[in-house]
Amino acid sequence: MTTACERSSARSLEIVIGSRRLARSSAERWALDTLDQWFRGRATYGWFLSGGAPGPDSWGFAAARKHGREALEFRLDGRRWRNGKPSDVAPMRWTEQAPPPQNAGRSAWKSWCLRRDDAIVKAAARALGAGWEVHALALVAAWKGTGGTEYTAQRLAPHCTTIQVIRSPIGGGSQ
Repeated sequence: MTTACERSSARSLEIVIGSRRLARSSAERWALDTLDQWFRGRATYGWFLSGGAPGPDSWGFAAARKHGREALEFRLDGRRWRNGKPSDVAPMRWTEQAPPPQNAGRSAWKSWCLRRDDAIVKAAARALGAGWEVHALALVAAWKGTGGTEYTAQRLAPHCTTIQVIRSPIGGGSQ
């Protein structure tokens, strides 16, 4: 079966990952401006992929749609979302496993988030292997170790045409 991605003449995948701690911090404006500049510097076609988390993932989704990209999100509920709605194109899930219960604790959810990040890496590897250009942007909160962002950026690097890992020049704290 041919998916919408394969039918598209666009052969580019853009991925945004980043620390949720950038949201509602003094670095939020910096992150939003960085995302907008990154998208303006790219071709106006292609697909966008993120994990759908608050902060850089959801800001990247909004910027991708603003700049005319088709957008996929691998949400924490295990579903794939396309252009802001649950996907109606197979496969509809990025995993067949169920997420942990809401009260499972920090460790279970951290493992689940990393599993989702691994699914994003696998999607990048498939796209690159099919001859697509794969570009990634990772926004890191300089004041807080963001293990998930750095982990995913390291795993993504071999599967990207380009990857930029940018640390916020601004410290944290609430706005």
